[in-house]
Amino acid sequence: MSTSDEYRNDNVTDPDHGERILPLEQITIKHVFRDGLPITNELLTCFFAPQETVGEYRFFKGDGEPKGDGGIKGGQYFSFEMAAKIWVLKAHFDAKKETAHGDWRSFGPEGTDDGGTFTAQAGGGADLTSYASA
Repeated sequence: MSTSDEYRNDNVTDPDHGERILPLEQITIKHVFRDGLPITNELLTCFFAPQETVGEYRFFKGDGEPKGDGGIKGGQYFSFEMAAKIWVLKAHFDAKKETAHGDWRSFGPEGTDDGGTFTAQAGGGADLTSYASA
């Protein structure tokens, strides 16, 4: 069983409108930006997987390794360690569109830090680069 199947929730309801929506798939980070320009870093291919509780997610590296704790909610900061850095992210989810966007910061050895924004989406679909300045 794949990670996306394992964390699939077949009874998802939009918490803002109370209406039943399609099951959620993993929402994969497709674009990472610094100062509005696309970059490549360790966040690319990481993904959010829906949890049993509506509106909560778990974060994974692209290879399926869980990072941080589950229970991530939109608009709340969460942190984890990856690639010898401490990462802090805040994501905003759209359950109906199966997308997310948000902010990231990383803190590396010797006090180095970096930051920017990201966009994520499930499967194929529309290009989300318009959220680069979100």
